[in-house]
Amino acid sequence: MSVRFNRELVRNLMKEKGITQAKLAANAAVDIRTVARWLSPKERINRKAITKIAQVLDVSDASLDLDLEAASTPTSSEYNQVSA
Repeated sequence: MSVRFNRELVRNLMKEKGITQAKLAANAAVDIRTVARWLSPKERINRKAITKIAQVLDVSDASLDLDLEAASTPTSSEYNQVSA
């Protein structure tokens, strides 16, 4: 199953941690072309790929998965019920 993931966060974390696409590829045990596809805005990736990226960047899978993030964000009506 393909999912949407936070490419901007991945790029920022890579920059912050000094991880190049080549290093991400080596540490995730994939080809550098795979990493380039992962970072392409037109591509959707699977959860297994998100897990690999998260492990290399030392972050949680959920922080990179926009589908999980959207599912865990309360709607305004849910938020109002909790706040009341």
